[in-house]
Amino acid sequence: ICQDIKMLCKKRDVILDRLPLLLGKTYPDSQHVSLNSVLYSENTAVSSLKVIKDTGIVPFSDIKNGDFQPCKIGDTFGPSWATHWFKIEMDIPQAWLDDDSKEIHLIWNSDSEAMIYSKEGVALQGLTGDLGVAHRISYIIRRKDFKDETSGGKQTYYIEMACCNLFGNFINGNTMAGLDMDKSFPLKQCDIALFNRPAWDLLWSFTIIKECAEKLDTKQGSRAEKALFIADQICNLCDPSDNSTFPACQALADKFLGTKNAEDQHQVYACGYCHIDMAWLWPFSETRRKGGRSFASQVELMKYYPDFKFCESSACLYKWALEDYPELFKEIQQKVKDNQFIPVGGTWVEFDGYVTGGESMARQFLYGQRWFKKYFENYCDVFFLPDTFGYSAQLPQIIQLGGIKYFLTQKLSWNQFNKFPHTTFYWTGIDGSSVLTHFPPADTYCADGNVSQVLSSQTNFKDKARSNSSVMLFGIGDGGGGPQAEFIEKLNKQKDCNGLPKVKMETTSEFFKNAEATSDHLMTWKGELYLELHNGTYTTMAHNKYYNRTCEIKIRDAEMYSIFNIILQKVLGKGVALYDKPTLDKVWDDMMLFQFHDVLPGTCISLVYDETDKKYPELLDSLKKITSDALASMQSKLLGDAAEKEGLQATPNAMLCFNSLNFDREEVVGLNIGNQKFYYKINIPKLGYKLFPFSTLTPIEKDEQALKYQLQG
Repeated sequence: ICQDIKMLCKKRDVILDRLPLLLGKTYPDSQHVSLNSVLYSENTAVSSLKVIKDTGIVPFSDIKNGDFQPCKIGDTFGPSWATHWFKIEMDIPQAWLDDDSKEIHLIWNSDSEAMIYSKEGVALQGLTGDLGVAHRISYIIRRKDFKDETSGGKQTYYIEMACCNLFGNFINGNTMAGLDMDKSFPLKQCDIALFNRPAWDLLWSFTIIKECAEKLDTKQGSRAEKALFIADQICNLCDPSDNSTFPACQALADKFLGTKNAEDQHQVYACGYCHIDMAWLWPFSETRRKGGRSFASQVELMKYYPDFKFCESSACLYKWALEDYPELFKEIQQKVKDNQFIPVGGTWVEFDGYVTGGESMARQFLYGQRWFKKYFENYCDVFFLPDTFGYSAQLPQIIQLGGIKYFLTQKLSWNQFNKFPHTTFYWTGIDGSSVLTHFPPADTYCADGNVSQVLSSQTNFKDKARSNSSVMLFGIGDGGGGPQAEFIEKLNKQKDCNGLPKVKMETTSEFFKNAEATSDHLMTWKGELYLELHNGTYTTMAHNKYYNRTCEIKIRDAEMYSIFNIILQKVLGKGVALYDKPTLDKVWDDMMLFQFHDVLPGTCISLVYDETDKKYPELLDSLKKITSDALASMQSKLLGDAAEKEGLQATPNAMLCFNSLNFDREEVVGLNIGNQKFYYKINIPKLGYKLFPFSTLTPIEKDEQALKYQLQG
């Protein structure tokens, strides 16, 4: 009672200043004991640590039996974008093995990105060193991995270290200072440790109560003051160095967090998400590994959090996972069946919403949905494009034609001047097609599940009279990574806590279905969704945009003439139907990849454009060959057939013209025959061809203004 009276006499700001001390990170762990400082009760070094340096990006099979050399903590590895493989052997202490309640972790911190593999070469989990909230340096060693082995606690793991940070390699970490191509990374930690699960549980319970004390409105209700009171009591009772003090503290926390909400409280649908830029501050080759690391980490979390839902877009990322991590991909397929790993988006990549051509947008859905159906047995029903720089008014029609009903983005929250007026609404396009659309009101696709973000899901919600639920996308994004275990812990503790919106782990599809069924008179927005920011993306890296548009035009011609060729083969009953689908598919794969919303707009590092500048001419060469082969085949078929029917004896006696456009054309063309040049005015039907025997043509005078095309041959 005396303690409670003293607490009531304390100033609010004095208590608030006290609370972070229990969590830690205010001072170095060596200066005071906190919950963060006791998350591991015992540590021991691994028995063997060896490395193969500078392997390049290679599969596990290439290094498994390689010549590993000893290394040690404190060694540095580089340069930027290099790859080093480590072999870790450990001998888990017998005392740890004898107690099944002890949770054993492998801890690795190379101040960089990395991936841990089993001794069989299966990707287990991604790792990220020293990057604030994105910090992921521990892997839970499952007892089943060694429980039945005669070797006892002896275990072997491999780690692929990528010499890059989560957000690339820049001088002093400053993206404006330029790339640092000679960066080195220190190996800071590699050991095994006993995890203090009770300290972890209390840490995140206390974190939520502390944030409630800080963020809830003290003028409305008593929950903010109650949170402050409970947090101060926990500080009084808790001795981080003594686990026996934790149960009483956890009981206080559970009582506060377990006080339930009213039935009509705002409902937050929390879904894990990992935004992976296909290229941005790193090259495409690193993105393949970012995808693998991120996917492995999420599959690993699903083993410990059965209610956890994670969504990921971009069929291209899944394709790379299938090619590079086949065993991991099998796990993903199973988690898709379990409704934990949720493919979304329906497109090949999250493409640019303006510069990308209409046909390319359609192909993004065609190729994406086809891939998802083939490998996951279902089409996506939610279109994801949370980070592109504006949205064309033609998209609702294309979205619907792609078999999708719903659309999710949040980018317009970045508008400089005019704040978008709706959160959940119908977006109507040029032709009148509408899709149910939602902007997550936390205004981020990289939430970490803190109280401020959960509250803003309600306070920023702009359609409260019409709907009462919203989506929160949580997880480390842009550079990959995805949700951390602590994000899930924080959101679970806010599941139904009085004073906060309700939170449940659920898919975005379920959110939309519920919103569709329960919302009342939602508003409609007609036309483009214009982003008042990043306008330079319409012009930056103009040569890259030129290449994209040229490829869009040339691949249409290549496909059109290939189709003409097939039709003629069927009509005339002779020749070969040329349609090089494998090459066309490969060209589309690369074109669609380069339409990603950082690549096409011009917002990537120079390494990315070095690659596209090399690749685009190769694509154009492939398309030129397909077009030339199709035209040559049709010329042979048509001129040969015409010669038989009209008595023409040789191809110079006639002119064959094609029109791949969807309107009739009248053009003046020039034709070199021998040493003479002749000019003709001709009419060609839309999407067709016409044969002009020279005997029926009358040359005209040269007209520089009218002459548009020069025919060769």
